[in-house]
Amino acid sequence: MKITVNRLPGPFNAVSPTNTMSDLAAAWRSAVPNPPAMNWSPEEDRFHLPHNGTNDGTFQLDNTRALAAGLHLRGDQEIARDYVSWVQDGNTPPPPPH
Repeated sequence: MKITVNRLPGPFNAVSPTNTMSDLAAAWRSAVPNPPAMNWSPEEDRFHLPHNGTNDGTFQLDNTRALAAGLHLRGDQEIARDYVSWVQDGNTPPPPPH
């Protein structure tokens, strides 16, 4: 990426556009063979976020500067397919940070 090659200083938000959790889950489920049913109950919430709307905007960051500097974004389905393929090749994902 030209950010490092051109030694551009400062912070860059290397994030994709905002999606709903349902859209993100659908993209990942499309890459998993025989995905289990979704359970949206709080007991299954791996992000530990409230379900009352108070977290709206939590993951919404502006990536304009990174895009202008040359950030190339891959689609969620492409990322999911590559990750599933990586795991199927015998790689082990690290444990979650929380």
